[in-house]
Amino acid sequence: MNSGIFKNPYLLLALFLSPWKGRATIDQLRRSLQGKRVDWGALLYLANFHLCSPLLYVRLRQDDLLAVLPQGLEEYLYSLYCLNVERNNGITAMLEELLPAFKKEGIDSLLMKGAAAFCDDLYGDSGARMMLDVDILQPPEHKCKIIKILIGLGYREIIAPAMAPDGLPTDARHHHLPMYCKPDAAAGVEIHFKLIYGQANRGLSTATAWKQRQSALLNQHPTTILNPTERLQQNALHALLPHCEFIRAAISLQQLVEFAYLAKRYEKDIAWDVWLEAGKQAGIVRQMLVYHELAHRLMGMPLLVTLPRSTATSLHVRRIIAAGMLPAGEGGRPRISLKYCIRQLTSLVVNSYYYLHLPVWVWKNVCYTDGKGNTARRLGYFLKKTLSKRSRAKIRM
Repeated sequence: MNSGIFKNPYLLLALFLSPWKGRATIDQLRRSLQGKRVDWGALLYLANFHLCSPLLYVRLRQDDLLAVLPQGLEEYLYSLYCLNVERNNGITAMLEELLPAFKKEGIDSLLMKGAAAFCDDLYGDSGARMMLDVDILQPPEHKCKIIKILIGLGYREIIAPAMAPDGLPTDARHHHLPMYCKPDAAAGVEIHFKLIYGQANRGLSTATAWKQRQSALLNQHPTTILNPTERLQQNALHALLPHCEFIRAAISLQQLVEFAYLAKRYEKDIAWDVWLEAGKQAGIVRQMLVYHELAHRLMGMPLLVTLPRSTATSLHVRRIIAAGMLPAGEGGRPRISLKYCIRQLTSLVVNSYYYLHLPVWVWKNVCYTDGKGNTARRLGYFLKKTLSKRSRAKIRM
């Protein structure tokens, strides 16, 4: 184990979260932590930022590492974990209300992302995964009936101006209804008609997903989820493209750790050549390979020899790791030092890549259409998005 990892909260957090650690690694980690100075404040900040604090507590408990925490930190993490258990129980209760209501009206449901993890107990603990909302895939021909059911159960639409149709072919980039919420619900619900936003939609066929879905149970309620290979495909595509995550070097550790958990749980069931095909269809093979190597570098996931590697892939991995190590912000006037200059230079490199590739991302993702053609309409929309101050501000968020 590289001793430099203890000086880097980003790398240390990723290792803590990894499900691939063996007993020897855990024992070495415990011994090293007892004699190393760790910036626990920075590590906790990153855990909260990446929505991984409850999972951090679960992993530390499962790996018998809670004893290495400084005084008060275990109690803090435990309180966040308990709050998330309560919230996830509320989300489960919400799904137990929604699924029968949809089934009664003859509407199929396919649970995705965190909701799917509830069905197969992916993390081995009901409080491990934080969820911002509930994602359910349903047939688009039932749109009016679905909205009527949601309203009947007390849900109301959360107005989202960014999702308003423009009356252009590029409206095809949208993949779900606006979020619906109600006062006593633990989270909002997003009804999807396609699996992913924009360009990434090319990498994963919604029609194929319906055909190859697997039966599952949410407690005693029957539902369906994606098969393991398609869950890995959706995870990678969702983590890389929709909000320009790859070009911003802003890969979510929550998404990456779920990738690692899925790869470990379904190790014998995943068709990696099919997984990579999603990247080919979406035009992001390199990005998919970077994502896989990132899981290897940060979390010790075995590197598949069947997947190609290149110098460019390794450089992108380093770029993303460097971005993860950058401080979120420093109060007061910064002290000029070699360390500060290196940080500024790293930030410049990361941001330069973002701005250089942003127009391509806008063209392929924001100006995406399901079919070929529509070039003139897409070009007009592209100019609007790149020249409008309001649109540029939204893109940079």
